[in-house]
Amino acid sequence: DRKPVLAICVGMQALMSRSEENGGVACLDVLPGQVAFFGEAHQSDDGERLKVPHMGWNAVQPVIDHPLWRGIEPDTRFYFVHSYHVVPDNQAVTAGTFDYGLTGCAALAQENLFATQFHPEKNIFEQGEAAGGGPYEEIAHSRSAVAASQYMANFFVEQARASTHRFASDPWPQLIYGHTTTTDDAPEFIQIYSFPK
Repeated sequence: DRKPVLAICVGMQALMSRSEENGGVACLDVLPGQVAFFGEAHQSDDGERLKVPHMGWNAVQPVIDHPLWRGIEPDTRFYFVHSYHVVPDNQAVTAGTFDYGLTGCAALAQENLFATQFHPEKNIFEQGEAAGGGPYEEIAHSRSAVAASQYMANFFVEQARASTHRFASDPWPQLIYGHTTTTDDAPEFIQIYSFPK
């Protein structure tokens, strides 16, 4: 009787054996594999330099039949923000792929576990269209959406503080124990990831 687990973004990366981030770190080793850096000079197949981090809307290709893909068509766009990508040792756990100068692992699935490199909490309805036809985020978030996001952030920080686990190195203690809960009711949605120097 195993509970379903959904890991998102760095949560997916943490499942691997090892990451190149911060000069090389051990991960949880739930799924054998590596987390590799895109590289400073990451390029498309035709030699065009690609920005790192990979940030924005990109098409995802489901590659297995899974209940979480139900109703999701190939080439559905999801929001990515990452400089490192997962390379599982066993390609059979790859549930979806993305293309960004390489064909990368967008999602993993094994037994009760499903993980995504993209952010499923950001959805296609948030997309607008730039003058050149490319997507960009332009739809304002409602006060309810902002409040829900703030509630979730506050909840996760409170749960992390309640844990007996202590992080041995920066920046995690500052992110968890230095966080002040937010109750701002501004009408715009701003998602910020901050790390102390």
